[in-house]
Amino acid sequence: MLIVGGMAAVLYYGCGMYSGRRCEPGKLLIFVGSAAGMVAGVYVFFEALKATFSKSALTFSYQNAVWAGIGGACVALFTFDLLVTELKTIIRKQESLVKPIIMQQDRQTIQLPDSQSRQSTTHAD
Repeated sequence: MLIVGGMAAVLYYGCGMYSGRRCEPGKLLIFVGSAAGMVAGVYVFFEALKATFSKSALTFSYQNAVWAGIGGACVALFTFDLLVTELKTIIRKQESLVKPIIMQQDRQTIQLPDSQSRQSTTHAD
C-alpha cells in the first residue's frame, strides 16, 4: 500500500503540473489515502475469495468471508471511482472565468467641478 500511495502522489503531482495547477495538500492526501484504500479493498476481496473456496472453512467463517468479499469489493470500487473523478478534475485545463480587460488608450477620467458633484438639498424659491 505504501508503494501505491507513493505512486499515486507522483501521479497526482504530475497531472497537476501538466494542467498548470497547484497541488492542494488536502486533496493530495485524500487521493493517496484513496489509492491505499483501493489496494486494501482488493486485498480483502481476494483474501475473502480464497477463504471462501478453502476446503477447511466452517459455515460461520464462510459467511464472514462472503461479507468481507462484498465489503472489500465495495471499498475498492468506491475508491476507484473517487480516484478517477479526482484525476479528471486535476487533468482538466483551467478555464479563465474572467475575460482579460483590454486597456483603451483614449479612455479618460472626467472629473466634475466641486459645485456640480454635490447636490444641494435646499431649493431657492
